[in-house]
Amino acid sequence: MSASGVHLFDRVSGMNVLLDEVPVPAERFSRAPQYLSVALTNACELHCPYCYAPKHAAALDRERVLAWAVELDAAGCLGVGFGGGEPTAYRRFAQLCSDIAQSTSMAVTFTTHGHRLTPELVESPRAAVHFVRLSVDGVGATYERLRSRPFAAVVQAARLLGPLAPFGINAVINADTVGQLDDLGRRLRAGAARPPRRWARSERQRVS
Repeated sequence: MSASGVHLFDRVSGMNVLLDEVPVPAERFSRAPQYLSVALTNACELHCPYCYAPKHAAALDRERVLAWAVELDAAGCLGVGFGGGEPTAYRRFAQLCSDIAQSTSMAVTFTTHGHRLTPELVESPRAAVHFVRLSVDGVGATYERLRSRPFAAVVQAARLLGPLAPFGINAVINADTVGQLDDLGRRLRAGAARPPRRWARSERQRVS
């Protein structure tokens, strides 16, 4: 709740509904941000030239992250998004996602390069993750030059994500990649078990 009205959110579908005709007293305003972004670890086996994440080894304490999530949920936060580094390199990452989904009403999301995904890792937090962002910059040789990994492997990652949760593409736009965006969407849509889609959506209408 805020000066804008009452904000309703469904973490499974990503639907947002703002009841802006409902007055909210100042003392009822939510004290938390709508969304929390957490860099769980700096660990990442890729060395992308434009990455801004620190390269020294570091990781957050799991119990502290869970406590933050519970506190922010009680204060009105709607979702937590994990990044890094590479969040799937974080020890007991799937268990952390499950614990937060069970302990809070927040959406659990994460951004990944996809190269650490396995059927076992994807299956473990299946009911606990609500949206995933797959980082892909360019297609074919462009991707392989920037990421130093086979493009076919990231297409396979998109295929693995299909049963886990809705997912979208997180892309760095530069002179190398801007002309390949349409081709990127086509290739991943063709290769994925479930095509990339928009998760969070908004509805606006008058409440009678």
